Amino acid sequence: ILTALFGVTAMKICDGCSDVIYGRLQQKEQMRFIALAMLLRGPLLLGAGAGLMAWFGSVGVAAFGMAAVWAVTIALADIPALARVESAGAAAGALAPRFSWPTLGRLALLALPLAIAYMLVMLHPNVPRYFLERISGEKDLGIFAALAYLTVVGLHIVGALGTAAAPRLARFYANGEMRRFRALVATMAALGGALGLCGVLVAAAAGPWILTLAYGAEYAAHNRLFVWVMVSGGLLYVGNFLGFALTATRRFQHMLWPNILLTVAAFAASWLLIPSRGLTGAAWVLIVVSGGKVVLYSCLVLFLMRRNGWPARPPSAQVSRGADERGE
Repeated sequence: ILTALFGVTAMKICDGCSDVIYGRLQQKEQMRFIALAMLLRGPLLLGAGAGLMAWFGSVGVAAFGMAAVWAVTIALADIPALARVESAGAAAGALAPRFSWPTLGRLALLALPLAIAYMLVMLHPNVPRYFLERISGEKDLGIFAALAYLTVVGLHIVGALGTAAAPRLARFYANGEMRRFRALVATMAALGGALGLCGVLVAAAAGPWILTLAYGAEYAAHNRLFVWVMVSGGLLYVGNFLGFALTATRRFQHMLWPNILLTVAAFAASWLLIPSRGLTGAAWVLIVVSGGKVVLYSCLVLFLMRRNGWPARPPSAQVSRGADERGE
């Protein structure tokens, strides 16, 4: 167990290093390399882990092997890509780590509310599962978890699009270009809604076939539950896009209180709905939380936009007002 723990820790260290590099590439909107690197690294890690596990029969050895492969890809692919982006003639020493503890301290304080908020975000979908396991047992929990997992397909699409749009959102907000910021946020939210609507329609039209193909005939009997779960997924897609917009503002402290409210709502709705409605009640809890996320995040985005100068008076209106005041 200890070997596996250290191996997984080494993997997470490599993951953190990659995230730092990809964050800089994302800021430069170099998404193509990030996509190619992740597509390449996935099969390499899977092959290394599976091969070492089959050969040695040890999770720890497999984890250390995957960490080693990850470190090699960072050294041979990620760092050279970063050097090319930063400067065509950058020397290796130009990318050597430099630590400023005051800067790191300010960064940690800035990110602390965001870290707590995302911890709560990860808790929200699990709250109804805890109640469901306690009240209805592991069988219902397994059915609910399997159906809810199908929303992950849309979440990956949302994550990819949101990651690509995040640098532009941040630039618009920082430069006070609120009209462009609003237009991009509205487009993203509309895409999330359209993606969610497609998921609901597919679940309603072909849900039994999809569930039978994915899990077996037993799950096809829960198609109505599947539709409710996909409704919650559609709301979650919109909420996650709005979350990217909020993160781009760097007003991380404002993201804390909505997620505290949503956590309270998740526990309250689970306590009220799951004992009487079972699996359907658990799906309704997800809808309550995802819908509340859309409402609260929308209000917060509008608040921050107004605080940053939206809606701005058009130049023509300002000229007309000035002329009126001069009596022209």
